[in-house]
Parts: sequence; C-alpha cells; structure tokens
Amino acid sequence: MPTSPDRVDVARAIGATWAAELDPRVRRWSLLLSAGEVELARAERDAYDGGGTLTPFLALQVVERGLATVDVLLALARGARSDLDGVRAALDVLGGADAVNERLRRGGNLTRAHADGSSRVVPAEHAEAVAALTGNPAYADARTVLLGHRSAGLAAALVPEGAAEVGPTLWHARATSGGVRHDGGLLVLPDGTELAVHCFTELGADGPDDGPDEGLDDGPDDVLDAVARAFATTLRLLGHRGLTDPGRPA
Repeated sequence: MPTSPDRVDVARAIGATWAAELDPRVRRWSLLLSAGEVELARAERDAYDGGGTLTPFLALQVVERGLATVDVLLALARGARSDLDGVRAALDVLGGADAVNERLRRGGNLTRAHADGSSRVVPAEHAEAVAALTGNPAYADARTVLLGHRSAGLAAALVPEGAAEVGPTLWHARATSGGVRHDGGLLVLPDGTELAVHCFTELGADGPDDGPDEGLDDGPDDVLDAVARAFATTLRLLGHRGLTDPGRPA
C-alpha cells in the first residue's frame, strides 16, 4: 500500500533520518519499511552478501519438509544471530546449498545460499520470507528462531526486555561480517499492529576485511548503532511512544 497523502511528510522525515545515519558510514544501503500508512522502499531489489539473513528462507524450507526438530531450530536460531555454523548445520539438514537454491529458484527467488553458510540475499525477498514465516500459524514453532536478545541493531533501539509489562516483539535476522551489516524483521507492537523494517548495508572499500565478526554484541559497532538510532527516531516519528530505549540518542 502506498504512503497515505497525509503521511508523506512523515515518510520523508523517516527517509532523511536513515540517510543521515547511513550515508556517511556505508558505501550502499537498502531499506524497506512498512508501517500502516507509511511505506518506504530504497534499492529493495539489490543483492547483498550475508549469512544470518538467510535464516528466514531456511526456516520456511525446514517446516515445509517436516524437518523442524529442536536441534534444527536451535541451529537456525544461532544462524539468525549471524552464526555461520548454525546456518551450515541447517543447510546440511536441507540437503546442502544446491538443494536449498533449487527450491529458492522454483519459488522465484534470486536469493542464494553458499556452502560455507554465507549467502546472497535480496532485501525485498527477505521481507517476503519474514512475512510468510510470521504470518502463517503453520510456522509458529519455526518463527521463534527470529527472537533474539536486544543488544545491537534494530533490537537495541527498543526498551530493554522486562522493562515494561507489555512490550513490542521483534522477529528478526541479522548478518554481520567485515563488509556488511544487515538487520530486518517484523515488530509487533503492544496493540497488535505490525511494523516491518529491513535494512541492508555494505561498507566502503576502507572498511574491515570480509569474514565473520565475533563479539559485536559485546561492544559498539558504528553501523549497527546508526541503525538503532535511525529505528528509534523512526518509531518516535510514527508516534510510537514508550517503545524506544531512553538511553538511545535520537
């Protein structure tokens, strides 16, 4: 649904917020945001490297093939936090990257898995996969792999878990490597309404070398911190008060 005419100024302010945070920090970035009467899409068909954001696609295939055991779901949960070991374990259960890619191809996706657990993900397809996973009761068990602690990226913008009796639920998957920072998912607000946000970024040539980054949850990260600030400001611009971490600067 396009942005409502009386919300165009809000959509422009949100877009400017993300641009102000990301333009100085990354070489390129994509954003999809859907919040009722506000819709934003920037370079949503671009493809990006990354491992963790493959998880929603794998979770869908795991359920469809009847392979959603506890061990597989635990592996996927690790993968959603950008643990390539978890992604590789899920790929093995699904018959390997080639088998996963054939199913993606048949579904019309350009997203592709690699044998080492990395991937090439299209943001618009990631949004569709998360929507399918969270919107169908058949995937109720598998969608839990998208629940994670609130320490970095989109999740860091929200009030700490347990700080309020009823808080928002964020279903999301994140990819962090030397060259990329991605985070995307669905925020279910306390009133039951939903807000989808998917941000994919690629660092410049002077950024760190490619490869998994360990310990991002244990310390600051310039791009993920920028994503958290942009998301916190977005929620306030949309009128959602009391959801953002008061310690997170706008």
